[in-house]
Amino acid sequence: MVAAPLPIYATRHWYCAALSRELRSGRPLARRILGRDLALLRSRSGSVHALAAVCPHRGANLAEGRFDGDTLECPYHGWRFGLDGRCRLVPSLGPGGRIPRDARVPAFPVEESQGLVWLWLSEDGPPKTPAPRHAWMDGYRRMPGVRLYPASALDAFEITLDAAHLAFVHRGSLGRLAPELPDFEIQHAEDGQSFSAVVRLSGEKPIEQPSLIRRLSRPTPWRELRAHCDLSGVAVSALRSDGRLDTAFALITPAAERTCWFFGGIAQETTPAWPVRLLSEWIGRRLLREDQRMLGRLLGREHGEFEQPLSVRSDRPALAFRGLYARALRAEGKAPA
Repeated sequence: MVAAPLPIYATRHWYCAALSRELRSGRPLARRILGRDLALLRSRSGSVHALAAVCPHRGANLAEGRFDGDTLECPYHGWRFGLDGRCRLVPSLGPGGRIPRDARVPAFPVEESQGLVWLWLSEDGPPKTPAPRHAWMDGYRRMPGVRLYPASALDAFEITLDAAHLAFVHRGSLGRLAPELPDFEIQHAEDGQSFSAVVRLSGEKPIEQPSLIRRLSRPTPWRELRAHCDLSGVAVSALRSDGRLDTAFALITPAAERTCWFFGGIAQETTPAWPVRLLSEWIGRRLLREDQRMLGRLLGREHGEFEQPLSVRSDRPALAFRGLYARALRAEGKAPA
C-alpha cells in the first residue's frame, strides 16, 4: 500500500513558502500552502508579506491583481488591501465611502532568511520561535529550485528518506547500486521536534558517488550518511573520510492534500571543479524528475488516511517521520484519521 495523503495539517510550525528570488516588488506570487490560497508580496521597502488570496467581496483571487508595493488591488472590483490585510479602498463607494468593518483578509507572519521565505499559518497565535536557520544553508549553492510534486507531503518526505528506491528509480542516473542497505540508527531529538537517521559505513564498504563523477574528480568516499528530518524538510549530510561534509536538502511544504512544494539544493564545504559541478547539478535535476515521475504514478491513495503500509527494516526513517507528524497533530489536538 502507498502512503496516504495528509488529511489534516500541523500548523504550529514554520513552512518554506518560496525562494527569496521568486518575490519581486510589484508582482504578487500566487501560492497554495496547507490548502490556503495566498498572495506573497515584496513591498516597496523590500519586506515580505503574505495575505490570504480570497477577496471577501466575491471571492476573486487577489494574487492575480495589481500590487503597487503598498496595496494589493482585487482584479474583479478594484478593492485595495493594505499589507496588514485591511481594505483601504472600495472604488464603487466613491471618495469618503464607508468601508465595511469586515472588509479585510488574513495576514500571516513571514520571515526571510538565507534566501528562503518562511510562513506561519497557525490560527492559534503568533510564532514563539523564529523561522528555522541552518548552518549548512550558508554554503548553499543554487540548485534546481522549486517544484510542485503531484503527491502528498507525506509521500515526498518518505521518498526523500527512502534509500531503498535509489537502486531502482534512479538506475539510469546513478548506475548500478547494491540494493542491500546497512541498518539505520534513528536518533530522536530531546524536544521531539526532529530526528536523524544515521548510517555509519565501514572502511571495507564505503558508499561512492556515481561513476561519471568518480572518473572526473576521484572524490573521497563517504563514511557516514545522516538524514536530519523535521516538519519543514530533510537534510542529508554525507561525511567524507577526509572530514569534509556535503549536504543535500529538501524543504517540503504541503500545498494541498495531494500536492506539495519541494525546494531542493546542495551545500558543500568546498566548490568542485566546474565540470564536476555542472555534472552533479545535471544529475540532481534528473534525480528530482525521476522522483517526481514516480510519485505521480503511485496508486492506492484511496486506501485510507494515514493508514500504516507494510514496512520492512529499510523503512525505519519513513516510519520515524510518520511518528513525528502524528505527535505534532496530537499536540495540536488533531488526531490522525
